[in-house]
Amino acid sequence: MGSNNFNDYFFSKSNFSHYQNLAFSGSSTGKMPITYLLSADYTKENGLIKITKNDWTRSGFRGNIGISPLSWLKIEDNMTIYQLKKIYPLIM
Repeated sequence: MGSNNFNDYFFSKSNFSHYQNLAFSGSSTGKMPITYLLSADYTKENGLIKITKNDWTRSGFRGNIGISPLSWLKIEDNMTIYQLKKIYPLIM
């Protein structure tokens, strides 16, 4: 096999990834206070294998709402949705 460094041939020493997030939140006052949060995010990470694609992406959405109809009662609802896409290395 000679003096080949197959680790350097097959694998990168570093990779590139990025993450974005956007969120809105707020509240209202009055007889029935309401709080809300809306958030979306996106992540992309590249893999370390040089000879084929092996990255993944994730998109997400989060929603939260809270209502206080009485001073001693608070009702909240949370929702989270994620979609994950992976590209695995093709092995022949």
